[in-house]
Amino acid sequence: MGYSSHKGKWYFDKEDFKYTPSVSDGWSLEKEQIDRGKGVNFIIQVGARLKLPQLTLSTAAVFLHRFYMPEILNNKILK
Repeated sequence: MGYSSHKGKWYFDKEDFKYTPSVSDGWSLEKEQIDRGKGVNFIIQVGARLKLPQLTLSTAAVFLHRFYMPEILNNKILK
């Protein structure tokens, strides 16, 4: 699955997560899930310090996942 298959798509099946660009690049599915979790955790930590509403944090988490469906996760960003 490349970018074109995800373009404009907001709902993903479990099957879609098995073939993300990161997994296709050699990452394990478990590593990708852990790194996605780290990204969401970062959003929550920063958002809590800024006293942002939960809706804002949840929306940011959705956008993080949405952005990285057609992209390879970057370790530099998530560290």
